[in-house]
Formats: sequence, C-alpha cells, structure tokens
Amino acid sequence: MASFKVTCVPRNLELLWLQAKDTHHAYNIFHDRDVSEPRCRKGDGGLTFLLTKKKSTLCEKVMRHIKNVGFEGVLVSVVHKVDHPLITALVERWRPETNTFHFPIGEVTVTLHDVQVIWGLPIDGPAVTGKIKMMTLAEHIDHTFDANNDLLCLQRAILALIGSKLFHDSNTYDISLNYLQYLEDLSCEGRKSWGSTTLACLYRNLSKGTMPQRKGIDGGLLLLQYWAWERMSRIAPRVTPFKEKTSYNYGECLANKWHGKFSHVQTPAHVLTIYQSFFNALTNDQFLWTPYTTFIHLLPRDCTHGQQLWAYIGPLIHWEEVESHLAQRIARQFGMIQTIPNEVGLMEPQEWNSLRDSLRGEDLWSTGV
Repeated sequence: MASFKVTCVPRNLELLWLQAKDTHHAYNIFHDRDVSEPRCRKGDGGLTFLLTKKKSTLCEKVMRHIKNVGFEGVLVSVVHKVDHPLITALVERWRPETNTFHFPIGEVTVTLHDVQVIWGLPIDGPAVTGKIKMMTLAEHIDHTFDANNDLLCLQRAILALIGSKLFHDSNTYDISLNYLQYLEDLSCEGRKSWGSTTLACLYRNLSKGTMPQRKGIDGGLLLLQYWAWERMSRIAPRVTPFKEKTSYNYGECLANKWHGKFSHVQTPAHVLTIYQSFFNALTNDQFLWTPYTTFIHLLPRDCTHGQQLWAYIGPLIHWEEVESHLAQRIARQFGMIQTIPNEVGLMEPQEWNSLRDSLRGEDLWSTGV
C-alpha cells in the first residue's frame, strides 16, 4: 500500500501571510512549545454593575437619550465574568487574515448580525473614525462640566459603557474622551454605527491576541462569550429560571437571556483543555448556524433595524483601525449555502496599511460601515 505524509499546515506558507514561524499563538501549540495563557481583560471594575444598579434612578430624560443613541441594550444587559479559558481557546483558532475562527466544520465568526441581536447596537450610520484636535477636545470637556446639565450624566453613563464593555484596551482604568465628539447629537437621527465599531475593535484585539508575545486580550470579550454560548449550546451554562428557546422574552436585547443563576453541572467551565478538545472534535450538529430564526420576528426594533447590513462585505472602521467583514466566508450563518469563498475583501498587510493611512486626514468618514 502506498504511503504519504499528511501535514496540518499549508505547504505554501504564503497562503496565509501570518502562517510564518512564531507569528501565531497556535504555532507554538502545534509544535509542542511551552505557552502561557494570555490574560483576558475586562475593564468594568464594578463600574458597569454600579450603573446597572442605578439605572432606575437615572432620570427619564437621560434614559430616553441613551435609548436614542442605541446603548439601552448594553446598559440593561446583565454583567458576567469572562470565561478566560473559553476566550483563549477561541483565540487559538482565530485567523487574522480572514477575521474568522477555523473549526473542523469550517469558518465561523461574530458578525454585524450577532452584535445587533445580542446587544441591540446600531450598525447603520456614520462610522466612528478620524481624529480630534486637542483644542476641540478641550471645548468638549469644558462644555460637559455643568452641574445642572443632564448631558453630563448621560455622557458619563455612555463613557462608562464604552470603556467597560465595548472599547477598553490594555489600560483598563482609562476611557478615551475622544468619543465625546460623537455624543453631541443625542437624537435617533444622530446615531452612529456603534455596532460596526465594536466589531472592528473586537476583530483587531483578537488578532493581537494571536501573537505569541501578547500578554493580554482586550475588546468586547463579553460579546464573544455570549456569541459562543448562543452558537455552541454544549459549552453554555444552564441558567435558572430556565427560559424556553422557542420564545423571546428577554427585553431590550438577547444578552438578557443569560440573566439568572448559572449551573455548569453538565457543561464545561474555565478549563482550557476541555474547550480545546471540544473545538478539535466540533461537528455540524454541535454548532447552531442560525440560532435566532425562531424569534427574529419578536426582537425589538433596535435588534433588527439595519438587517440589510447583516451580510455586508467590506471594511469596518474604528478610528484609524480597519478590519474586514467577510460575510461570504460564513454564508451558513445567514441560512445560505456555503460555496468556495472569493477573495473580495481580502487584502495584503500593505493594502490595509494604505487604507488605514487614508483615515489620518482631518475629515471624518460619514459613510457608515
């Protein structure tokens, strides 16, 4: 009988331009090297919990503005601890070239669809990008310090959400005041594409997390955790009181589904090797390609407005960071047949750098995602 050698890595190392030696955390694992588990950073420090407890005391006007801006779902959704081993196991399967997780069943990823359904964040509208002059920033700060102005309370609440759940970085105690320029128009018409910005930030931080020398993983990790629980029920905790999957009664966003007492009696939790083994043997019947179909018609408007963008193919923008949203590679997540994906949206590193440099001008992008 003829024999042949089977390799689990590409023969042509240019197939994936980050497949080269020592450029991905999974490379060290595959070659049986000693690896350290990166630390998953979640920057609320109790701040979001305090906000959630006090949301009933926020005046009606402030709550109305928070809803107009699109942050109501993030504000009222329950806060959970991050399952660090789960996030680490997912990062090991993340490919920065395509912004997808590579599983035995194919490619999957967090999409604009998931961001809007889980947190109710708007995905249509002007992008969060550009730069701000220090004098302009000073004017924004000076404008907010008014003890009798509800805008101050609103901006503090939104900045707390931004810093704790959406865009926190390695310095988890700081929140960028650059976002203040996007909180001037608090009407529904002034909404920005916070959902696409959140996803771009998550993509970028997952890609950074694949670097062997990286000590931490940042970004909207709670969003990723909710996504994994929704898609792979066998690793999701059991919540009491039990909520039927066939009905939707979770209020402002799907994240409220996970409000309750957790039980891990029948599911793994906080064990890296168990998650790794589960992902290695993942089968089609263990992954829910379309978990929201049974209640999509019951979702609040904030979770469905912008459906035409769920399968968007193109760049996502967060300030000067540009990430690709390649919906054609995960067609099964939209209930479609997966064909061999084309190369639309794929760019070499120098192309992404060129596009990123084009965002360094004075003008802000206002074309949405």
